[in-house]
Amino acid sequence: MISLRCGYEEDHCGPDCVSDCDSKADCGAYADPPGKECPLKVCCNKWGNCGTTESFCGDGCQGNCEVPGITTGHDGDVRDLVIGYFESWILLRRGCSQRDISHIRFDSMTHINVAFGFIKPDTYEIHPMRGATIAGFQNVTNLKQQAPGLKVWLALGGWTFSDNGTDTQPVFGDIASTALKRSQFIDKLLRFMTEVSGFDEAGVDIDWEYPGAPDRGGQTRDIQNFVLLMKDIWFRFQADGKGLGVSFTAPTSYWYMRWFDIGAVMPYVDWVNLMTYDIHGSWDEDSDWIGPYVYAHTNLTEIKHGLDLLWRNGVPANKVNLGLAFYGRTYKLEDPDCDTPGCPFADPGTAGQCSGTGGYMSYQDIEYTIQSNNPTPVYDEKEKVMYFKYRGDQWVSYDNEKTIREKVEFANDLGLRGLFIWAIDQDNLDNDLLNAVLQPEGLGKFKERNGVGADGSDWKKVDLDGRCFWSDCEGDCPTGTNKITTVRCARRKNSKTKDPMINLCCPLANSPDPETCRWSAPNLFGGLICESTNSCDVGEERIVTSQYYINGKNEHDACLEGDADYCCKIQDGGTQLCEWDEGNCIEVDQSQILKPKPKGDDPCGNGKKFTTFRKGKCKKNRWESLCCDTNIDTSSCRWRNDMNDRCNPECNHDEVKFGTHAEGGGRNCEWTVPGSQSIHNMQGQKSIVWPGLCCNRDAFKVELKSLPVPLENLFPDADEIPESDEQSFGVEVDQTMGGRKSGTGNDNPNLNSFGWHIMSGPEEQISSIDKRDGSHWEVFDCDEEFHDGRQHAKLVCTDDSEDSNCGTLFKGGVPNTVLEMPDHCGPGKYALAVDIDLVNDDVPVALPKLVKRKLQKRGMEFERPKVYNLTFDYDYSVLQGRQDNKVRLRVDYSDNPGYWNDIVASPPGKTKRDVAMEVDMEHGGSWESYLEHRWRIEKRSTPEHEKHLLHERWFSLWAVDWINKQKEVDLDYDLVRHSVRETFVWNLFRDSKSCPNMDVSAHIWTELTVNVDTSAVISLIGDLSNLKSFDQSHATFRNKGDVEVSFNFVANAELRFSTGPAELAGLAPLGASFKIPGILTCGPQFRLIGELNGKASIDANARISYKVAKWDFMQQYPPSEEWSDPFNPDKKDKANLENEQRGKSNSTRPQFSYNLHAEGMVEAVVTPMITFGIVFNSELGVPNAAIDMGVEASARLWGSGGTSDTIAWEYCYGAEAHWAVFGRASAPTLFNIPLSRRWDLASDTIDIIPSQCGSSED
Repeated sequence: MISLRCGYEEDHCGPDCVSDCDSKADCGAYADPPGKECPLKVCCNKWGNCGTTESFCGDGCQGNCEVPGITTGHDGDVRDLVIGYFESWILLRRGCSQRDISHIRFDSMTHINVAFGFIKPDTYEIHPMRGATIAGFQNVTNLKQQAPGLKVWLALGGWTFSDNGTDTQPVFGDIASTALKRSQFIDKLLRFMTEVSGFDEAGVDIDWEYPGAPDRGGQTRDIQNFVLLMKDIWFRFQADGKGLGVSFTAPTSYWYMRWFDIGAVMPYVDWVNLMTYDIHGSWDEDSDWIGPYVYAHTNLTEIKHGLDLLWRNGVPANKVNLGLAFYGRTYKLEDPDCDTPGCPFADPGTAGQCSGTGGYMSYQDIEYTIQSNNPTPVYDEKEKVMYFKYRGDQWVSYDNEKTIREKVEFANDLGLRGLFIWAIDQDNLDNDLLNAVLQPEGLGKFKERNGVGADGSDWKKVDLDGRCFWSDCEGDCPTGTNKITTVRCARRKNSKTKDPMINLCCPLANSPDPETCRWSAPNLFGGLICESTNSCDVGEERIVTSQYYINGKNEHDACLEGDADYCCKIQDGGTQLCEWDEGNCIEVDQSQILKPKPKGDDPCGNGKKFTTFRKGKCKKNRWESLCCDTNIDTSSCRWRNDMNDRCNPECNHDEVKFGTHAEGGGRNCEWTVPGSQSIHNMQGQKSIVWPGLCCNRDAFKVELKSLPVPLENLFPDADEIPESDEQSFGVEVDQTMGGRKSGTGNDNPNLNSFGWHIMSGPEEQISSIDKRDGSHWEVFDCDEEFHDGRQHAKLVCTDDSEDSNCGTLFKGGVPNTVLEMPDHCGPGKYALAVDIDLVNDDVPVALPKLVKRKLQKRGMEFERPKVYNLTFDYDYSVLQGRQDNKVRLRVDYSDNPGYWNDIVASPPGKTKRDVAMEVDMEHGGSWESYLEHRWRIEKRSTPEHEKHLLHERWFSLWAVDWINKQKEVDLDYDLVRHSVRETFVWNLFRDSKSCPNMDVSAHIWTELTVNVDTSAVISLIGDLSNLKSFDQSHATFRNKGDVEVSFNFVANAELRFSTGPAELAGLAPLGASFKIPGILTCGPQFRLIGELNGKASIDANARISYKVAKWDFMQQYPPSEEWSDPFNPDKKDKANLENEQRGKSNSTRPQFSYNLHAEGMVEAVVTPMITFGIVFNSELGVPNAAIDMGVEASARLWGSGGTSDTIAWEYCYGAEAHWAVFGRASAPTLFNIPLSRRWDLASDTIDIIPSQCGSSED
């Protein structure tokens, strides 16, 4: 009889079977082979199916039926490891979803995982995913300079990397398939992490979603190959010796986790990040197992099931991090009256205001929705989640502060290792969810651990790509920038004023002239909503966007939605390098989609090349060409016509806008507005959009009209500098700030120590041959190695017209001309010309292709141009004492935020507070207007013979004025620029010997915990012809910290010591030194000096430990004649020293042997010291200078004992400690006065063991 029922037993698959008679169960008795175990060791139910719920593990279960307990747990708190993923593409977003680096609370996480790095097929080169940039990666890794303890890892892969239909989906599987490919990939990975992006001291998080999964392009071989890949990475990182970490992400669902050999991979990783979110979403609609029903995507029940999969496979809990979602999943309900978990949905939910993605809302979006719709959030106590219905049929599930805290406690109770967050940029602007994660400490929990000296929210917004950026609301522009414009900003609960303002800050060398800029805010719907597209005209560059702007009436205004654009005219490069060949219609071969080309000859003229095409005025199948200069790399140009991006024609911030054009690149863009994203009754409407043409701005050499260098703020005799003089300047930064071992590419002075140097002089004495500065010279064949010695290069002039500036080099003769060099030639920005010779025509010279193309473009069609051989070096000593040299030099070094604005670029004279009222009332708040007014009045009223007094009065030659200004700067921030936070264990002495009657040995060592922050600034102004005396040399050196020291004595010997000071350790220098080749090198250095003195016959075992007082003080030079020392004379600024803890000893009682006459004293001294050095080139004959701050710590152990026939043996002993905090300067000529002196700031002697005596009768 046929039962018409399904099953795997013999009754079902026997003679009466009607279909699929060879089928086998997934597991159990009727599997192939019989008794087959389920993946991940989950339960096998009586029907031969695998799972973890009661229906699988209950009655009839065939295998793995017992639910295992939690494996090895973590003893600590999960909040001690908090990883925040950062979506690096968010940096280039517009509107309310955009986040910049200042949003990242680096004092509130232990790790940041930067998402995502992608891997190029075939080559395995690592690069940022689309929408992200190398600069963006470096922005995040550079946060270690502000938080040395922070770990920044690279997240590699991600969901879209392994998406179906992409060329990257098979990459992970290919890489893992052989040992050779794995090795090649790891080589590329290490190179990217250490040389390109700044992840050299961190780790990598592999996000392969998912190995082996057939619906994600996986193959069975991936399961074991993934283990081999992680194993190879692990051992390679271990061998590399840099302490690089390894982790991977794993799904919560059994469906995808079954493709991991999860237990086998765990020995080769630091931890696994379990993605306990996105358990549900709108994709469930196509699932046979779940279907179109709403469920919370972070519900606790299914999180427990996911963890159970780990416990079944022996994964230790102390290697598991729990995932926290700072976003929600949204749906459009099928029936608005059914709005609880389990109700059906029709579509993904409407896109959030900021996130812009259907089915998804950031926590910021969720808060906006609650504020604007006033829904009733529901708390699901069992699942520890929130959800609510809004706008009639919309539904969202999410976590708020309460449920985040509950999940953290859940992870803590299980003994998990830590927590991770997707993603920190999805939090609201106040970081409320991150604050909830870190309770009870809250935000700033890792401030001390990460070495952060200031609250993360206080750091100024900076443009880490060298472009303009907004300051913090109510904040100032940082070092190396100009303030371009000011607009309103949103009031926050902690706003200081009713109408807070924000500043647009631009780097000094890239500051657009505000006279060439304007606000553009085209609006919709009667002016309520600003257009979301780039509204700048072709030929303009969009500098920034803002909800607030200045309207055409010069009034503050705002967009209710969208943003206004700040547009500045392009002066050179960009669209000026190309032109449309209007009316000349050609045919284009489009068979190669990525590289279409004209049929026949290139339609562009001499010096131009075909770049792309548009419809223009041409008829069917014919096109107008875009012709660009041949020496421009046009490979970055692309048409924005992606229907998956809603046909968005906008260019990114790092691109030039060439406008939108009909059928640009051969076609328009079409897309249909889906129901889930429909607003204003647009559902189902087809939109046809002209694509926009975008090209990389750097490749197209975009230049804006820039503000001039403010010489009047930089040189005391600026009024005597002829307008015809040339200026050359540069800002260099210490990219190893905070103790990094290698640079990371960040060029922002405010996040690094910076060195600023400027030269100003007649054009016959200072000349640029750098084409980036507009020079018509092309420089090539430079020495391959950068060195300070004499070297050669070849020069060709690429412009022989009347407008050529090549002749400037020969004015006044070439020898001894200061040259501004191109980056690829020589180690520094400046060099000194020695000679120049014309290369004979019969001497073969290979011209670079770029030079040839440039000559062709200029129409210089002769056989070979004139080629010159330039000889140059860095020996500025030949200029010393030459009266005819008029080149002025200014050098500034600082690692102090605020120094640029308040010292380097500060107008001289009175302090601001003395004249603030006059500035506000008579000059409209304009300091520039006030200073110009005062200067002209005083200059006219000063007799000629007293002009030098005018200069002294205005340019603060008296040191006190400069010092007062420096106080205001220095005391306004918590010092965190260079830090030493280490524990040193150093052997001061160790030896042992075998003697006839006894073995003798001695071991004396010190343990030193140093916690020191240091900052220094110098300002040198003088003439290049007289570097031996800088009339305006100033320096300040600030240090704060504390030291804990212990000395250990274990000895059974006769000891004699007189070692003198010896250097035990040197972190030399603390970051990279700032160097101007041929002139000077400067920077801070940490040194550790040790010394032993004394003589003793002793048998002792003692430990002496104590804390040195905390200190915070500045040394400032030159000192005022009125002062007895150079430290702050003002009472409130006096060196701050706290005798926090008297010495405490856990010393053992010294023991002296009966048969040894024990007497003498042993003293150990250790001195941690920070030195700021200024070292001049030896050829100049200028004495070097050094400023020291040190802590001299010592311990002295003494004893005496003896015996005779008449008295019993007796002894005395004791121990004491001493410390002294001191400052020292050695600067024979730098400050125009001889200076060599030490100042003791504070000291103390501590009785560790007061003098005690005893005898054998005691």
